Amino acid sequence: MKKFRKFISSPKVTLAVFGAAAVLLLFSSVGGARAALTYYSENHMTELETQTIDVTLIEQTGENEAVSNPEALLENLIPDGEKIKVGVKYAEKLSVQNTGEIDQYVRVTIYKYWVDGENKKQDVYPGYIDLNLLLENGWEEDTAASTQERTVIYYKKPLGSGESVDFADSLRIDPAVAEIVTKESDGVSYDYQGLEFRIKVDVDAVQTHNAADAILSSWGREVDNSGADEDGVLSSLNFK
Repeated sequence: MKKFRKFISSPKVTLAVFGAAAVLLLFSSVGGARAALTYYSENHMTELETQTIDVTLIEQTGENEAVSNPEALLENLIPDGEKIKVGVKYAEKLSVQNTGEIDQYVRVTIYKYWVDGENKKQDVYPGYIDLNLLLENGWEEDTAASTQERTVIYYKKPLGSGESVDFADSLRIDPAVAEIVTKESDGVSYDYQGLEFRIKVDVDAVQTHNAADAILSSWGREVDNSGADEDGVLSSLNFK
């Protein structure tokens, strides 16, 4: 036993053990570096491909060509030099086209209001601006997000790349505007006399992959899409 202890405490043996430890550490370092380099190389060679989401508002008035300029909405509604006639239904076909590369769910937000010059009138009724919506085409209104001035609708079917769907087909001003008056000391004044109406339409879309999460993230609305059929058509959006 004493000889063994003496052997272990020998400077030569201590040096040999230290050398063995250094060799093991060296091998461990080389192996770790090699593993890290392989992992990095695999990630470096991975390619990521993304596809675009894009949707366009299309307008067609009467026999005019379809245009996709939201800033020029209603410019061709009536012939030059004429004024819009109360109670007359004008052709105003509005649709949404998927101009992206993947299927997507589409939302349309419609704003209707009256202006006096450049000032929005808050004390008159936007509902007299009657844009006929084609909800039977597969659209559903989010009544919780809609107001008298704003209407929000969603298309329940995924819109494929290049596909389009109509959401409105005509516009008229309700004849009721000609009968609404305010009594004054010297007679009556017509509340809508001299006013102009405005319509603004915004369209946007989200991917169909993980649709519920995408809608919540992009639009801030919780929806239940568990009732979607094999083609992705939602039986109901069930807004929460």
